Amino acid sequence: MELSDKRYLEIDQALMVFSFRQIQALITLANLLNVQGIKIEEVEEFIKAKRKIEETNEQQSRDFEVRQKEAWDKHAPHCPVCSKVLLLRQIRIPKGKGNIKGYTSLWFCEGDGCNYEKYGYEDVEIIYKEITEGTYNADN
Repeated sequence: MELSDKRYLEIDQALMVFSFRQIQALITLANLLNVQGIKIEEVEEFIKAKRKIEETNEQQSRDFEVRQKEAWDKHAPHCPVCSKVLLLRQIRIPKGKGNIKGYTSLWFCEGDGCNYEKYGYEDVEIIYKEITEGTYNADN
């Protein structure tokens, strides 16, 4: 099928916002949909459903993060200097020149002007789990 000059210009005008590569991808997609017997309306419904699932997942993730922060604020130890909630960081440097004592964890404070730090040998993953479950005991 050969396009008339007029039709060529109409299509060119309609597709000018897309790159040549994007137009090629469109042709590939259209052929795939045709072979699979999938209508464009079904693809639109699929996209709506997928977007809704992603939005739900994102909301659940945000809710989970809020619950984790609330648990952390409630159950994590507080700074003995300024009373703010301490943060925890895993130390990944193995025992040696850069980590002479072989520490595996660091409790630290980000309070204004507070430089409190406490190094330890605790397993950070276990601590996070215990804090979010409300079972962490800082005295252990």
